[in-house]
Amino acid sequence: MSLTGCKSSSRLQKVFVLVFLPDTPMQARWATPEEKVKFVERVRKNDQGIKQKKFKHDQAKEAFLDPVSWLLVGMILLQTFVVGGLNTFNSLLIKNAFGFSTLDSLLLGIPLAFAQICLYFLLGWVGTKTKQTCLTMVGATVVNIAGTIVLLTVPPGPKTKVGLLVSFYFMQAFQAVGPSMFSMTSRNVAGQTKKSIVYAMFCK
Repeated sequence: MSLTGCKSSSRLQKVFVLVFLPDTPMQARWATPEEKVKFVERVRKNDQGIKQKKFKHDQAKEAFLDPVSWLLVGMILLQTFVVGGLNTFNSLLIKNAFGFSTLDSLLLGIPLAFAQICLYFLLGWVGTKTKQTCLTMVGATVVNIAGTIVLLTVPPGPKTKVGLLVSFYFMQAFQAVGPSMFSMTSRNVAGQTKKSIVYAMFCK
């Protein structure tokens, strides 16, 4: 098959997925009723559930009383504090704390954004490969702590500003923990109502 044919086939596959991929197992027109039951049972076994429009008061109460919900919310809250500081003040840090010029700080922000994107993919790949989401998150947090220690202990100066900048780049690993936290919530919170409330607490 030619390269043009491969590209055309790839586009057709994407269109097919967007148009014909069902939102829920029960909407799969190509599946038999027996297959739909198996699909739903498989999802229910993983505590994922399917779309549920009915608000369940018992699940809402459980969302606020379950310690796991508050641990997950506390985790994303603390991560947001750190990430907010890193994102908001990165140019000021590069310029004022490390000693780079205004133009250099703007230019050095470009690879910083690229590094963040790469870290998102890297942590997702490591978590999928090892099947250890928590340990992957811990590893990224340790990298951030190591970079923080360097920034706190090494005095800024002409000879150290490059090393401080590299340490600051390493600290961006903590930003990539966010998607893993949402993944943990999806896997560890059962019930559509409860899950919706916990996600709302995440984004409050």
